[in-house]
Amino acid sequence: MKSTLILCVRRVLVGLAKVVLLPTVLALGVVPASAVAATAAPPTIKILVLDAATAGLLSTPVFTWRIDGGAVQFEATASRDLSNPVDVYFGVVAPGERVFSWSPAVGAPNLREGLFPAGQAITATQISSTGLLGSGPQYTFPAGSPLGIYSVFFLLVYAGNDPRDPRQWVAANMSPLVITN
Repeated sequence: MKSTLILCVRRVLVGLAKVVLLPTVLALGVVPASAVAATAAPPTIKILVLDAATAGLLSTPVFTWRIDGGAVQFEATASRDLSNPVDVYFGVVAPGERVFSWSPAVGAPNLREGLFPAGQAITATQISSTGLLGSGPQYTFPAGSPLGIYSVFFLLVYAGNDPRDPRQWVAANMSPLVITN
């Protein structure tokens, strides 16, 4: 009789655990330690726009720039835990939603309209635009450049996928740059 009572109590407790404890654990986000160890932190992306004249001496970011202000230098880095292959895109969205991106070229990074990879199938966990492009891209906004807010972007996209599809992004970051006259 005593063992039957213990068996019944055990069944009730196990049943309660399934009905109450499991949903509570899921709702609170409590997961086994082995599951936590298998997940990686999201990549960290940093973008800097610097006065090209002082970029080697000071790394004070600029967020506003004048058309006649000389060249600005663009830098970006990404740090991630996983080394799955990614394509990297680094560029600027100008007013009017025109997209420009840098790609490697002999001498200096090439800035052209459209989305072009700065690097493809990159497996490094520390990624820098300078490492991908050979140097920090610089640009002087000429007279007649559209005034307004530009968005500097750095995208990590699953290798071989469309960078225009945000579902394919591993990570992304944007930084504003206001161009005035």
